[in-house]
Amino acid sequence: MEELDDNEELSLVIPLRLKAAIADALNLHGHLENLAVELLWTLNSPSEKAMKSIANNTPNRNFAALREAIEARGGPVPDGMWNTLAQLRKDRNLIAHGHWSVVRGNEPHVVWRQFEMGNAETAVAVGYPYERFAWFMRNAIQFVRMFADLKRHLDDDMSS
Repeated sequence: MEELDDNEELSLVIPLRLKAAIADALNLHGHLENLAVELLWTLNSPSEKAMKSIANNTPNRNFAALREAIEARGGPVPDGMWNTLAQLRKDRNLIAHGHWSVVRGNEPHVVWRQFEMGNAETAVAVGYPYERFAWFMRNAIQFVRMFADLKRHLDDDMSS
């Protein structure tokens, strides 16, 4: 978090590059959430009613259920992996629910009251540089690939 000088303003017009970074991150995380649902369906072979219940769960609940299901099948996964997934989820919420602006012409900043309250007169803007978007995308892509590979493997095992 950084404090801006009194004479610095947040621009409400955000550049196309920032809009694209936000959209790409949200779209990729949505794909990850969908894969988690499909994996839970594959791992649990639920009824149609249970499938709908899984689909209506929060992503946090589905990721936790996925971890339990994988570990129950003897596939322990390092805590670091789940910690990274949790950080991706936090960043996803910040990206999705925050109010975006730029400072000094191009530095992305986000205000999300749930993250940092501020008060009625001031807001706390958190710097979210493009390098952080790059970290998000790299890690989310790794999870998408891993979940897709796991689903393919499970589908192959079930069809054999």
